[in-house]
Amino acid sequence: MRHHTGIIALGLIVGLLTRVAAFGIGVVMVVAALMGHVGNGFFMNWMGNQKGEGFEYHVLAVAGALVLMIEGGGKASLDRVLTRDDTVVAPARAATL
Repeated sequence: MRHHTGIIALGLIVGLLTRVAAFGIGVVMVVAALMGHVGNGFFMNWMGNQKGEGFEYHVLAVAGALVLMIEGGGKASLDRVLTRDDTVVAPARAATL
């Protein structure tokens, strides 16, 4: 499972299939929080006095994944480059056609 998460993270870094990669990260974080961290409470173990880590970070990661699923990768992403529509005709050129 570890190498799949690395591939998903690489997709987020380069902006390739951003929404799909963000969904994958979100699912991994929800499952990790439910399987191993909910029993430890909400907060992370900053002072070292709990038996384990809480799910505070997981909520942050899921929120970030939701933003990326809604907004997409942005102007510098490979998604934008691959889905660019070159069929738009400029208004000045359209008048001459």
